[in-house]
Amino acid sequence: MESPKEYSNGEITVVWKQQLCEHSGNCVRGLPEVFRAKVRPWIEVRKAGSDEIVEQIKKCPSGALSYYYNKNKMEDHLKLVNNEEKSRFELEVDGHIAFIDYKIKDRKIYLIHTEVPAELGGKGIGNAIVLKTLHYIKDNGYSLVPLCPFVAAYIKRHPEWEAIVA
Repeated sequence: MESPKEYSNGEITVVWKQQLCEHSGNCVRGLPEVFRAKVRPWIEVRKAGSDEIVEQIKKCPSGALSYYYNKNKMEDHLKLVNNEEKSRFELEVDGHIAFIDYKIKDRKIYLIHTEVPAELGGKGIGNAIVLKTLHYIKDNGYSLVPLCPFVAAYIKRHPEWEAIVA
């Protein structure tokens, strides 16, 4: 019996038991950016939000897919810095700085550009800095103008944040 394969985006880990998989077409049709029939590895968990992936996994009729939430997520330990001098929010990870450039006008924060160094790619740092920045905006009573495509895509995947969009 083949051992299960695990795929993580930092927040959740998807567990796939190939020997039980009978209905992979359901996943491919339901969330094709994550479940890719002709690509290996066939599960790419960084292509959608965790909530979307969990909803698709719950539809698995064979039990081949399951998930669990990761404890001690790295982003929980990262501190967002508002570097006012450079007009950007920053996260320092392993000696590298990810950032989001911004402008503030009339109690609105315009998020212009997000950048994550290549050394931090694939670790969920882009999502972490956006989430921490959105919390900052909400907690400080600003409204958001998401000019950055990465931030706009994050909000589209997490519509609960639309309430702070100007």
